[in-house]
Amino acid sequence: MSHSDLTAWHALRDAGLVDGDAPPESTQTPWYLQILLGVSAWIAAICLFGFLAVLVSDLLSSRPAMIVLGVACCAGAIALMRVASGEFFMQAAVPASVVGQVLIGLAAFDKGPGDGGGWFAVAFVAGAMYAFGPSWLHRFACGAALVAALSGIGGHIGPLASYATLPLFAWAAVLFWAGRAERYAPLAWACGLGALFGAATHGFLFGLWQAPPGIAVLNAWQSSMSAVAAMLLPAIALRLATAADALRSPSILLAIVGCMALAVLWLPAPGVAIGLAFVLTGFAIDRPAIVLFGVAGAIGCLWLYYYQLDVTLLDKSGQLAGGGALVLALRSVARYLERRA
Repeated sequence: MSHSDLTAWHALRDAGLVDGDAPPESTQTPWYLQILLGVSAWIAAICLFGFLAVLVSDLLSSRPAMIVLGVACCAGAIALMRVASGEFFMQAAVPASVVGQVLIGLAAFDKGPGDGGGWFAVAFVAGAMYAFGPSWLHRFACGAALVAALSGIGGHIGPLASYATLPLFAWAAVLFWAGRAERYAPLAWACGLGALFGAATHGFLFGLWQAPPGIAVLNAWQSSMSAVAAMLLPAIALRLATAADALRSPSILLAIVGCMALAVLWLPAPGVAIGLAFVLTGFAIDRPAIVLFGVAGAIGCLWLYYYQLDVTLLDKSGQLAGGGALVLALRSVARYLERRA
């Protein structure tokens, strides 16, 4: 503590407002210095790897050389994160790991992005780097690579497996967040982003009853996977009510029924229900960042839904009006029940 802080502490102790000795001086680096160190580390690492790429440009055309360089970068990044104690070196190790994984991934894709073996290699490397790297940002980058690899594996297997990744990522994100394990928090964020991205790219179900016979089974599977993802919302609402032991409360039961109705109503845009599920999850575990993330995801999916060209403006307006009317009706009933209680 500074001299002025120590004087203030003694004055508070003499006044009887505090007891004991002054708290020890904090050795943690201020947050603004951590940001500056992190930015400078990333700039230095990018410049260094750009210079090295020019020096070894001839080796980058050889797959074995790319694998060797990638493994060396990954091993060096893990060693630096394990040994280094400063924020600068910890942050500098993250781009080194990313470069190593990119080199290994490029070398693994022998037949282009559709090569299933390449996606399996990326998933294996990302999972291993996630397990060994202690940095939060590094684990988030590895988690994002793992989520992308699982999506690629699903796409390689077929459309049925590709659509199955939507509920997989949505439920995994909530389970990791609810577990409150800091080790899996970066993976939870990566899964949450993967779920919302999947809902935005291939989660919209328009004109299912008009689908040609050849793709009716595919659309039915897509519908079921989106329903599984959307049912995450009422599942969380039910879990919150059970934890609060408030199932006998009419307002709580109304909220659960309302969540189920919203999930069913927004099946054409399941990202809305997923975003609302993230909002409830963040509220339950007191994580405002997750609440804001869920709100942004729901608004983004609503925006994408509104600008879909495959749906008429009348249908969009009806869907949006129905959702708004349902929320207002639930709020009116809840206020009526509160006045009667």
